[in-house]
Amino acid sequence: MDIILVLHVLGVVFWIGGVGFATMIIFPTIQSMDGSIEKARLFLGVEKRFSRLAKGYVVAVGITGLMLFLRRGGLEGFGSLSILMLGFKIFVWLVFFILLFGAEKHIMKALVSEHTDIKKAFRRMNIFHWFMLTLSGIAIIFGIEL
Repeated sequence: MDIILVLHVLGVVFWIGGVGFATMIIFPTIQSMDGSIEKARLFLGVEKRFSRLAKGYVVAVGITGLMLFLRRGGLEGFGSLSILMLGFKIFVWLVFFILLFGAEKHIMKALVSEHTDIKKAFRRMNIFHWFMLTLSGIAIIFGIEL
Protein backbone atom coordinates (compact mmCIF):
# COMPACT_ATOMS: atom_id res chain seq x y z
CA MET A 1 0.00 0.00 0.00
CA ASP A 2 1.30 3.44 -0.93
CA ILE A 3 1.04 5.40 2.34
CA ILE A 4 1.84 8.74 0.68
CA LEU A 5 -0.98 8.28 -1.84
CA VAL A 6 -3.35 7.16 0.95
CA LEU A 7 -2.54 10.26 3.04
CA HIS A 8 -2.90 12.48 -0.02
CA VAL A 9 -6.32 11.09 -0.95
CA LEU A 10 -7.57 11.17 2.66
CA GLY A 11 -6.42 14.79 2.98
CA VAL A 12 -8.33 15.73 -0.17
CA VAL A 13 -11.43 13.82 0.96
CA PHE A 14 -11.53 15.50 4.40
CA TRP A 15 -10.65 18.95 3.06
CA ILE A 16 -13.01 19.11 0.07
CA GLY A 17 -15.61 17.06 1.93
CA GLY A 18 -15.62 19.79 4.57
CA VAL A 19 -16.00 22.47 1.92
CA GLY A 20 -18.89 20.50 0.45
CA PHE A 21 -20.52 20.08 3.87
CA ALA A 22 -20.24 23.81 4.57
CA THR A 23 -21.57 24.69 1.11
CA MET A 24 -24.45 22.21 0.93
CA ILE A 25 -25.46 21.88 4.60
CA ILE A 26 -24.19 24.74 6.77
CA PHE A 27 -24.99 27.67 4.45
CA PRO A 28 -28.58 26.53 3.70
CA THR A 29 -29.10 25.96 7.43
CA ILE A 30 -27.80 29.43 8.24
CA GLN A 31 -29.89 31.01 5.51
CA SER A 32 -33.04 29.38 6.90
CA MET A 33 -32.43 30.82 10.39
CA ASP A 34 -34.26 33.94 11.57
CA GLY A 35 -31.91 35.92 13.81
CA SER A 36 -28.84 37.70 12.45
CA ILE A 37 -26.87 37.14 15.65
CA GLU A 38 -27.62 33.40 15.61
CA LYS A 39 -26.56 33.21 11.94
CA ALA A 40 -23.28 34.96 12.61
CA ARG A 41 -22.60 32.91 15.75
CA LEU A 42 -23.18 29.58 13.98
CA PHE A 43 -21.10 30.59 10.96
CA LEU A 44 -18.18 31.86 13.03
CA GLY A 45 -18.21 28.76 15.23
CA VAL A 46 -18.20 26.35 12.29
CA GLU A 47 -15.71 28.42 10.30
CA LYS A 48 -13.27 28.66 13.21
CA ARG A 49 -13.30 24.91 13.84
CA PHE A 50 -13.07 23.91 10.19
CA SER A 51 -10.44 26.52 9.32
CA ARG A 52 -7.92 24.91 11.66
CA LEU A 53 -8.58 21.48 10.20
CA ALA A 54 -8.60 22.73 6.61
CA LYS A 55 -5.20 24.38 7.08
CA GLY A 56 -3.76 21.06 8.19
CA TYR A 57 -5.40 19.20 5.31
CA VAL A 58 -4.19 21.72 2.74
CA VAL A 59 -0.62 21.57 4.04
CA ALA A 60 -0.70 17.76 4.13
CA VAL A 61 -2.12 17.56 0.59
CA GLY A 62 0.55 19.99 -0.62
CA ILE A 63 3.38 18.00 0.95
CA THR A 64 2.11 14.60 -0.18
CA GLY A 65 1.28 15.97 -3.63
CA LEU A 66 4.83 17.27 -4.02
CA MET A 67 6.20 13.91 -2.87
CA LEU A 68 4.03 12.06 -5.40
CA PHE A 69 5.06 14.50 -8.15
CA LEU A 70 8.76 14.07 -7.44
CA ARG A 71 8.45 10.31 -7.16
CA ARG A 72 6.76 10.24 -10.57
CA GLY A 73 9.77 12.01 -12.08
CA GLY A 74 8.63 15.64 -12.04
CA LEU A 75 7.32 17.06 -15.29
CA GLU A 76 9.07 14.33 -17.26
CA GLY A 77 6.59 11.83 -15.87
CA PHE A 78 3.63 13.62 -17.46
CA GLY A 79 2.20 14.01 -20.95
CA SER A 80 0.96 17.40 -22.19
CA LEU A 81 -2.67 16.86 -21.11
CA SER A 82 -1.51 15.52 -17.75
CA ILE A 83 0.60 18.65 -17.24
CA LEU A 84 -2.46 20.86 -17.86
CA MET A 85 -4.52 18.83 -15.39
CA LEU A 86 -1.68 18.94 -12.86
CA GLY A 87 -1.44 22.69 -13.31
CA PHE A 88 -5.16 23.06 -12.61
CA LYS A 89 -4.90 20.93 -9.45
CA ILE A 90 -1.97 23.03 -8.25
CA PHE A 91 -3.91 26.21 -9.05
CA VAL A 92 -6.90 25.08 -6.95
CA TRP A 93 -4.61 24.01 -4.11
CA LEU A 94 -2.79 27.35 -4.26
CA VAL A 95 -6.05 29.33 -4.17
CA PHE A 96 -7.15 27.48 -1.03
CA PHE A 97 -3.71 27.84 0.54
CA ILE A 98 -3.72 31.60 -0.07
CA LEU A 99 -7.30 31.91 1.21
CA LEU A 100 -6.66 29.92 4.37
CA PHE A 101 -3.34 31.55 5.18
CA GLY A 102 -4.20 35.21 4.75
CA ALA A 103 -6.47 36.30 1.91
CA GLU A 104 -9.75 35.08 3.41
CA LYS A 105 -10.26 38.28 5.40
CA HIS A 106 -9.69 40.40 2.29
CA ILE A 107 -12.14 38.30 0.27
CA MET A 108 -14.70 38.59 3.06
CA LYS A 109 -14.33 42.37 3.06
CA ALA A 110 -14.88 42.40 -0.71
CA LEU A 111 -18.00 40.23 -0.42
CA VAL A 112 -19.41 41.72 2.78
CA SER A 113 -19.23 45.21 4.24
CA GLU A 114 -20.78 46.55 7.43
CA HIS A 115 -23.62 47.93 5.29
CA THR A 116 -24.41 44.60 3.60
CA ASP A 117 -27.67 42.93 4.56
CA ILE A 118 -26.95 39.66 6.42
CA LYS A 119 -29.03 37.59 3.98
CA LYS A 120 -27.18 39.11 1.05
CA ALA A 121 -23.83 38.54 2.78
CA PHE A 122 -24.50 34.83 3.33
CA ARG A 123 -25.85 34.48 -0.20
CA ARG A 124 -22.60 35.96 -1.56
CA MET A 125 -20.47 33.70 0.63
CA ASN A 126 -22.53 30.70 -0.45
CA ILE A 127 -22.02 31.55 -4.15
CA PHE A 128 -18.29 31.88 -3.53
CA HIS A 129 -18.25 28.49 -1.75
CA TRP A 130 -20.14 26.87 -4.65
CA PHE A 131 -17.59 28.33 -7.06
CA MET A 132 -14.69 26.95 -5.01
CA LEU A 133 -16.43 23.58 -4.59
CA THR A 134 -16.94 23.39 -8.36
CA LEU A 135 -13.26 24.12 -9.00
CA SER A 136 -12.36 21.49 -6.40
CA GLY A 137 -14.62 18.91 -8.04
CA ILE A 138 -12.92 19.49 -11.39
CA ALA A 139 -9.50 19.15 -9.74
CA ILE A 140 -10.61 15.87 -8.14
CA ILE A 141 -11.80 14.56 -11.50
CA PHE A 142 -8.41 15.51 -12.96
CA GLY A 143 -6.78 13.55 -10.14
CA ILE A 144 -8.44 10.32 -11.17
CA GLU A 145 -6.26 8.32 -13.50
CA LEU A 146 -8.48 6.32 -15.79
